[in-house]
Amino acid sequence: MIEEINNGQECLAMIIRKNFGSYGSHFATSLENPLQIGVIERGAGDVISSHKHLPVQVDYCGVRQEFLHVMMGKVRVKFFDTEGRQVAERVLDQGDSLLQMSGGHGFNFEEPTRLIEVKLGPYSTKDNDKQSY
Repeated sequence: MIEEINNGQECLAMIIRKNFGSYGSHFATSLENPLQIGVIERGAGDVISSHKHLPVQVDYCGVRQEFLHVMMGKVRVKFFDTEGRQVAERVLDQGDSLLQMSGGHGFNFEEPTRLIEVKLGPYSTKDNDKQSY
């Protein structure tokens, strides 16, 4: 299941629940999104042939998108629009993922939690990368 967090005008975030997908390759994001998030499910003995990805020119100027995957634990996420107004609150459980596309977020950890974080680099400094609410 995929849940979009909207502020009425744009998609701020996408929650990809652990039960999203089925056999094959299924992408949660659109082809235009700078981060392509997909789920690949295959059976024992299946093969994806060896390959490499070719260079591509990417011209992207926008908000740094961030992907989080909950390896273990539980975290409550507050979602904010670009003006800093809270628009939603959701709980992510082990196996769930989050793609933050716009706006902001805050986290309250309800259990000991381990996250994988992926975002567009390079990261400069907290002062140049984040604005606190």
